[in-house]
Formats: sequence, C-alpha cells, structure tokens
Amino acid sequence: MNDKTAKLIRLYAKKTGLSERVLKKEWLASDSRLRFQKRQEFFAQLTSKKSSKLSSQKNSKK
Repeated sequence: MNDKTAKLIRLYAKKTGLSERVLKKEWLASDSRLRFQKRQEFFAQLTSKKSSKLSSQKNSKK
C-alpha cells in the first residue's frame, strides 16, 4: 500500500466513521481487481461529499 492509498483510506474512514484499521486489513487481503473497484468507490464518495459541501458553501455566500 502506498502513501496515496493510505491517505485515501484514512479520509474515507474519517468521513464514513468506519475503522481505518479494518479497511486497511480488507485492502491488503483483496486482489488487484477488488482494490481498483474499492479505490474508485472511495474516491467517488469522497469527491461527491466534497462537491456537495462546496456547492452548499457557495449557495450560502449568495
């Protein structure tokens, strides 16, 4: 696991309230196809939450 993946898992765990340790164990036990799928899922959920926060902040400033 590289630094970018560790950071992605850490951010995902923080946002969802899941255990970072459990996510990392699952990650290390997964094959490459499942890792790719999880990485896409984590990234999609993190970016959708960030974009919804940004849009709500823009609307509140108006």
